[in-house]
Amino acid sequence: MDADVNLISKDNAGVFWEFNKRRIHIPFEPDGTAIYSKKYKIIVVMNIKPGDYSLNMKAYDLNGELKASILPYNKDELSYGYMSTSDRVDSGIVVVAGYKNRKDEFYDWQFEVDLKEFKISNCIDRAY
Repeated sequence: MDADVNLISKDNAGVFWEFNKRRIHIPFEPDGTAIYSKKYKIIVVMNIKPGDYSLNMKAYDLNGELKASILPYNKDELSYGYMSTSDRVDSGIVVVAGYKNRKDEFYDWQFEVDLKEFKISNCIDRAY
């Protein structure tokens, strides 16, 4: 069964969907976001607080149960900005993160959100 995932307005920051005749709601910070990976049937929620660039990303199954906290990229220290979609990665989800110093003339890069191992992996491309 495929879920219909809809974002709630910023007044009630969060994501909700219907599954097995239940309405599931996962709240997140007003600047947070959520993306549904159809391949893995997982909702990834990223909480974003102004001035806090640490990774606060969690993966939930369709029943609304926490599957895992996504681990940060282990090769370099990054400042995490926001999530987006990409057909270049298996999960369909990337996170844009920045290096303290430029790497190959750019600060911000896209990184894969790996939903097999629940971690940030593989630097994919420049963000802009």
